[in-house]
Amino acid sequence: MSIVIQTIEHSSPYLSDIKRLGKRNSATLGFFPEGAFDDHAQRQQIIAAICENGKLAGYLLYRVSNRTARIVHLCVDERFLGKGVSRLLVDKLKLDTGDLVGISLKCRRDYDANTLWPHLGFSAQAEMPGRGHTPRNLVYWWYSHGHPTLFDVARTEDSETRVTAAVDANIFYDLFEENRDGHVESIALTADWLSDSVQLVLSDEINNEINRSEDPLARKISRERTNKVERFHYSNVEAEAIGRALELLHPNTGTKLTITDRSVIRQLAAAAAGGLQFFLTRDGVLLGAGFRAAIHEQLGLQILRPSDFIRQIDELRSQREYEPAKLSGTGLQFALVKSGQESNLIKTFHQKEPRLEFQTRFRGFLSDVKTSRSFIVTTISGDILALVVSVTKSSGRTEIPIFRILPGNLAPTLTRHLLVNMVDNSVAKGSSAIEFTDAFTSGESELALKEEGFLNAGHRFVKLHLPVMGTSEQIVKLLGKFEPADDKEKEYLQILSDILAKPPYEISFQTFADIEKALFPLKILDSPIKTYMVPIRPNWAKELFDSDLANQGLFPAREDLALRKEQVYYRSKLNSAGIKPPARILWYVSQDRSLPHKSGAIRACSTLYEVNVDGPKVLYARYRRLGIYEWSDVYKAAKQNVNNDIMALRFGDTELFLTQITLDDLRNISKQHDFGLQLQSISRIPHSAFAEIYARGLERRYHED
Repeated sequence: MSIVIQTIEHSSPYLSDIKRLGKRNSATLGFFPEGAFDDHAQRQQIIAAICENGKLAGYLLYRVSNRTARIVHLCVDERFLGKGVSRLLVDKLKLDTGDLVGISLKCRRDYDANTLWPHLGFSAQAEMPGRGHTPRNLVYWWYSHGHPTLFDVARTEDSETRVTAAVDANIFYDLFEENRDGHVESIALTADWLSDSVQLVLSDEINNEINRSEDPLARKISRERTNKVERFHYSNVEAEAIGRALELLHPNTGTKLTITDRSVIRQLAAAAAGGLQFFLTRDGVLLGAGFRAAIHEQLGLQILRPSDFIRQIDELRSQREYEPAKLSGTGLQFALVKSGQESNLIKTFHQKEPRLEFQTRFRGFLSDVKTSRSFIVTTISGDILALVVSVTKSSGRTEIPIFRILPGNLAPTLTRHLLVNMVDNSVAKGSSAIEFTDAFTSGESELALKEEGFLNAGHRFVKLHLPVMGTSEQIVKLLGKFEPADDKEKEYLQILSDILAKPPYEISFQTFADIEKALFPLKILDSPIKTYMVPIRPNWAKELFDSDLANQGLFPAREDLALRKEQVYYRSKLNSAGIKPPARILWYVSQDRSLPHKSGAIRACSTLYEVNVDGPKVLYARYRRLGIYEWSDVYKAAKQNVNNDIMALRFGDTELFLTQITLDDLRNISKQHDFGLQLQSISRIPHSAFAEIYARGLERRYHED
């Protein structure tokens, strides 16, 4: 029997067969929304086994998160069991994801499939309790691609950022009662593959819902079941105030609000007061477009069906972590702490640390004006959001001994904005490293530090700076001269050196990218990471990254996006030169007669994180959280046709050039390095030309022998 293994695209005729096979095996696979199959096919994350007669023998569906491929479904048609189909599918996944750290999955311990995974090269890393009405233990399986891992990735558990979502009373009942109409859709929220990604929570209003039942036995059973779902904390005073405002927005407010309407309003208000971002329901009234939009705009709370929530889980996780669009209108302001503010700041930010200890430390930093700077972040209305203390050490390092962000909707995004800003400032002033030593920093901050490539040295988080460019051999020599602060750093530097000492062809693209991120703004010249020159109009350059253009140009820069971790740029999918991550972008700001000295030049360098080609509606929904673009802008990029696919480039780690590389400079460089100059489309730039452009643009960053 001949079997062909192929990656399924959205237009594949086999996609409908895959959906049917998945549905037939839903007893073990769990409910999976039809739209989620479509989404994974669009991302080319379904692999199919096709027989020579055109029949579907099986499929593998996976996700990519945290540089790990996570198997969601491995399903083989019963007619082809024992024919080696599973191995063929997994081997294809190994081949396609070889640049990632590895492959993971969770499998119920009582399933026969657990005997399969060791034969496919997987090892059982841990066992953990499952979820659902009748939970069974799960085995966590792991397959390593063998790449050195520079960042903290827990291999004994499938660690991801967990998205917390409040569920309404109907979904709560769905989870435990199989005869309810919504059981199949709602119970999918407890699927094994989502166990590390989603946490479902209830508000105290569930007690009132249960109390309205006339059946004492039903009340008793329901109260016992609430113990299986976590509650979340919120201020009743704040929830009542929000509830009064919601009554005016509710679609039924023009008539008479029912008891059920008021209960749902209290559940929504509690979620908003608790700082949650997601509220799950099957209530058609709440899911109406107008009401949902108003709630999201005013409270930052998204109302979603369970099936839509599952489909979008990866995008929603990113949104929870980083959503700069939320900062729009806040008018963030950064200011040094002034005399007279310390008492209020001590009261606000001492957190779990004993107040007297925090007070003594903080006042010590305030009195040390020579080496310490203490600043706060406030909204335009004066609300304080963060307190940060920065110390310049005699060792040439930057220390952050106090890093406190108040919890709330803005905290994840603000945390990441501040980290990027502080790293940039540390590099700009010539520090050899930046280290966060606040022992009482939040879990949110620790997660963000790990995402940004900080080394977890136990009592502190460290990022070393290497503001140079050079070959792997040259970088190894520089690392040998670096003075480590402790054994942890010494071990870390040795790992980096050992990797770079290998022949470049033995090191994956992503590992090179990881090293450049870990030692930002390092650039490794003999790495296989490609460089592309991307043309961008001045109006978008000033909005996305070029504050100098904004100051010189037609409009002021947007204050709410002055600090930025990542951005997205939309353009035509044509003439893309095969651009894909990981890669570097040199931004060529096209000529504008009104800005003759600030256009027609390369002005910045960025790291390319992701390339997506899709319809404008899909891309706008996916990247709207990053701000800047309105629907009209994306629609225009698609030439005002929703059926035209366009390209989205997600990028970050942007360095604005100190010296612009003019068009005349570019022409000379292209002749010298023998490549064609394309100014209207994306084009590849040779390594040697990139080295010269980057060196000129940032003046001081040359390699050292």
